[in-house]
Amino acid sequence: MMTQQVAIALGIPIMSTVATAAGGVTSLGALQVAIAVNASLVLVAALLVAAGLRPRRAAARPA
Repeated sequence: MMTQQVAIALGIPIMSTVATAAGGVTSLGALQVAIAVNASLVLVAALLVAAGLRPRRAAARPA
């Protein structure tokens, strides 16, 4: 639950900043850019989580 709150607290200002920088919040193209940036960040985060959750190899046990 906490990670969802952090994601919302960071995601909305980032999307707003990107949309404003890309041409204003009322512009459809600017909103598309902001959504594309957001989707890219989510994809990168998912790849990092997937890389971190890979099972570790079992250590060789002495005979």
